[in-house]
Amino acid sequence: MSKKINSKARFIVTLVFALILCLSLAMPAFATGDTDPLKVSKAVDEDHQAQAAITKILKMPIGTETPEKTFTFTFVKNGLPNEPKEGLEPSYMPGIDPVEIKFKATDTGKEVSGYKEVRLQSIDFIADSNLNTVTWTRAGVYQYILEEVDEEALNTTYPDTYIYSKAKYEVNVYVANGDNKLYVSHVEVIILALDESNDENDDVGSKADPTPGTNVGNGGHSKVVFTNYYLKKNGGTTVNETNTVLGISKKVDGLTADQTKYFTFTVSVEKPVTDKTDNVVYKGYIMEGNTVITPTAATNAPSPAKITGNYIEFPSGAAVIIKLKHNQKLAFMDVPVGAVFNAKEAAEPLYVPNYHLYSQENDITNDEDGLESKISDKNYELAIPLNQHVGDITATEKKDGAAFLNDTDEASPTGLNTNTLPFIVLIVVVAAAIAGFVVFRYRRNVRYDA
Repeated sequence: MSKKINSKARFIVTLVFALILCLSLAMPAFATGDTDPLKVSKAVDEDHQAQAAITKILKMPIGTETPEKTFTFTFVKNGLPNEPKEGLEPSYMPGIDPVEIKFKATDTGKEVSGYKEVRLQSIDFIADSNLNTVTWTRAGVYQYILEEVDEEALNTTYPDTYIYSKAKYEVNVYVANGDNKLYVSHVEVIILALDESNDENDDVGSKADPTPGTNVGNGGHSKVVFTNYYLKKNGGTTVNETNTVLGISKKVDGLTADQTKYFTFTVSVEKPVTDKTDNVVYKGYIMEGNTVITPTAATNAPSPAKITGNYIEFPSGAAVIIKLKHNQKLAFMDVPVGAVFNAKEAAEPLYVPNYHLYSQENDITNDEDGLESKISDKNYELAIPLNQHVGDITATEKKDGAAFLNDTDEASPTGLNTNTLPFIVLIVVVAAAIAGFVVFRYRRNVRYDA
């Protein structure tokens, strides 16, 4: 009996010592906040401290040139979470300088899920030599709030539109006592407001691994992510042909073509995939040369098209019926690169329709230089993605659209179709020749028989 008791006692003592040993080994990890080692940046030693970086993802329509743009990120002191009595900004708490990530036109990116996506990673914001040196004077946990500066909200003069990330992170920097100096042993980042590019299973309160990666373009990057959208606008605020970025023009040709006749079109403009705003409405202007024509329900904008001032409203994705006559065009100044434009002209008796697409450097006045031509004897439709030409936004951006030309099916006063008259004449000549040959052979045979 005593042997059994002794055996149990030894087992219990051994178990207690094992638990004490496990807890002693785990204490350093808990002391530095490393409860999830897979999502915390760690130091190798005091000479190779923990590193942390930011990943910036910029999404834009496919075919858009990457803008020359700098994005800025700030760190606001949030105190020492382990020593709340010290307040949010104790005198010995160092600041972390703002971090900039600069995009260039040469950053080509790649196509991802219908977007052009460019990913860049910042320098190490804890210890990179390009930043002012962060001087730590005491061991402890230092907390900062990381956000992106929303410059679109600060400056409304941009010709382009950026939709900024609403992500927010809590950055906890663990400063430890080394053998010879203080060093950053861990950097832990907690998600306070989600970004769409956070990991699928992340939520507010989850950790985001700030460790810099080496294969940024293919997902090997810091998981502290900010995703922005970019809309490129190459038009202008003044309504004229120079600022027109998209349109359709109308002409008729032929001796009997009615230049006062209105032809019916169904037109739609779909916003780019990077436009996340609701209730987008584009302005379509009726122009003759460089003159804006105020539309009416009786002329260019039959009901239910909505007229506001001197333009027709085109809600994104909605099919709007308009009418154009000879030498008129429907012109848009505010359609961004990446929008999809669609137009269909209704068939008209006695008119043979055709069109060609064009994409030009400066304006849409030279409709003869088409990229694609089509001819039809019935209704036809086309889809035109707006393309962007590499170059300055105000000088070399291409203008896109379609030129529609209807030829009359000419008829002579006698009722004969003049387009088919040459064939009729040829048939008559051939028939006369055959008849002459038959008569000649008949007379020759008669003389021979005689």
